[in-house]
Amino acid sequence: TKPTRVGNWPRDTRGKMPVCGVPDNLYVGRQYTSVGDLRSMLKEASAAKFDFVVVDLFKRTDTIPSDGKYTLQPSTVSDLALDSKTWSSAVIGTLSDWIQMETPAQQSYGLQALEQELSWASHLGVYGIVLPPPTSHCELYAAALSRIGLSSICTTQLMVRIPLLRQEDGVEVDGWNSWNQLRLLCDQNPRLQVCLEFTADLPETDQELMRWLGEPVRSVIIPSDAFLTNKQGFPVLSKRHKAFLMQLFRNKVQVILQGLPENVKETETEKYLHYVARLFQSRPAPTAQE
Repeated sequence: TKPTRVGNWPRDTRGKMPVCGVPDNLYVGRQYTSVGDLRSMLKEASAAKFDFVVVDLFKRTDTIPSDGKYTLQPSTVSDLALDSKTWSSAVIGTLSDWIQMETPAQQSYGLQALEQELSWASHLGVYGIVLPPPTSHCELYAAALSRIGLSSICTTQLMVRIPLLRQEDGVEVDGWNSWNQLRLLCDQNPRLQVCLEFTADLPETDQELMRWLGEPVRSVIIPSDAFLTNKQGFPVLSKRHKAFLMQLFRNKVQVILQGLPENVKETETEKYLHYVARLFQSRPAPTAQE
């Protein structure tokens, strides 16, 4: 078997970055909560042996303005913050999480935001775009996504973020049901993939988890609060989280570590990275059918 490859991206961006590399290797990215100097961020991530970074492409907006017009506010000053090859091989960008279209006001404003943000992300040429998760009433979101994102207008890889479980109006919602509804409303477009987010609690049965093995899960987000701390003080996953991740490794998923401590010694973040790498190395050999 081929050795696990983590954090070995070429410093010369003329080479192929590992996020575009051999699918038998492990690729782990780090999601940052704030975007400052992107070059310094990439340098830091590379030194810590991460393969790519995940960043918010837009500044956060809390309220809809009185005129109902969305004003694009990129998180980076310019598209020249990085060269085009670095954008396209080492950066996954997330769209605004608040984009929803359940009410008439949200519909108009959200549609403007989705269209402008997808256009800007496509202009940057990022390797992948993470879309906000759908709600239980996602008909308008799906229609807008089909028209704008899944048409020829946007050619970048699209992944919709789906938490395994989430609360909506005080009710626990299974992420697979949300994904299935969105997927069907988008006519099962093969361009739409899943960025699956681990949650501290998992669906009750393993059968519910196994449904994901037949879905186009491209990436897996593992938040730091999904980890436990063992007796030696190292981060580990619960038995069910670990078993599920091992299954997902068979589908060549990339891993995104979220919420890692910032402005701390590199060894603190390395603990999480090394744990995921050890799991990947210990996975069973693929069967003849695989």
